[in-house]
Amino acid sequence: MAGISHDLRTPLTSVRGYLKGMRDGVANTPEKREQYLEVAYRKSCEMERLLQRLFYFSKLETGNLPLFLSDADLGDFVAQFAREARQELAPSGGQVVLRGAPAPHPVRIDPEQLLRVLNNLKDNAVRYSGASPLVLTLTVWRQWDRECIRFADNGQGVPEDQLPHLFEQFWRGDQARSSRGGEGSGLGLYIVRHIVEAHGGSIQARNDHGLVFEIALPCAEVE
Repeated sequence: MAGISHDLRTPLTSVRGYLKGMRDGVANTPEKREQYLEVAYRKSCEMERLLQRLFYFSKLETGNLPLFLSDADLGDFVAQFAREARQELAPSGGQVVLRGAPAPHPVRIDPEQLLRVLNNLKDNAVRYSGASPLVLTLTVWRQWDRECIRFADNGQGVPEDQLPHLFEQFWRGDQARSSRGGEGSGLGLYIVRHIVEAHGGSIQARNDHGLVFEIALPCAEVE
């Protein structure tokens, strides 16, 4: 909790400092005022993301987060996510590559929660991969009675001794803690694992020319 308090204090200090700069007349040109407002807004968004994750974490811990399952095709779901992620990453030169078997991939999922999983993995790659430009490769396939997603980035991966800890709550390795101070909470991948397991699935992480996450979900057989 001390780490979380620090994460909240860092962007809050920036917001307060830039607003004080505007109040005191330091931002004395339209360009500087725009710059100060942009930084303050961005830092406030960081705080909002962290508070949302803390709220979500509390619901997970108390068991107050039910799943609303519906039939879906995992290939179509991932393709839609890939389209949206491409638009988000394009301004910084990022790319999203989609691969997978064209066969149906029937699953029963809570679309909102599974989207949270993919967004958390994307955010993790943006913040910690170290890749420039970032390339995300998403692959969908079926293996026995499981529908699988491979989510890979082209970054530097993580030290092998940190891989077993990635999904622990509030855990942050040295790389994450030193990267872009104040943005990591140690909750994102814990939330990912909890949601996947609530779907009856599993998730693993490994290094392979970047960090790779592989998710396996139960296949919903087509009648």
